[in-house]
Amino acid sequence: MLAAVRDRFDLPPLPAANLPSLPADIGSGCADGEPVPPLPPELWKRLTRQGGLKPEAVEAYYRHNPGAEGADFWLTHFSSRTDSPGGGRPEGR
Repeated sequence: MLAAVRDRFDLPPLPAANLPSLPADIGSGCADGEPVPPLPPELWKRLTRQGGLKPEAVEAYYRHNPGAEGADFWLTHFSSRTDSPGGGRPEGR
């Protein structure tokens, strides 16, 4: 479509994009090599409607839906994030 507009208005070709190269392992998932499971439809809808999800929202979803696909993966990763000294939530919250 853009090529048709460019042709219609006699525009010159676009200059070459000088983009940085991407790392070879960009789609490999987590640092330990474990693949990231897909988001369930409920989270996917929230992601696309809100333009993003905070980690706390993903964690809350899987804590309320521990049987959902990928829950074991995410809860394991969130527990390592929130159980670290100085990280996570204060007691009583």
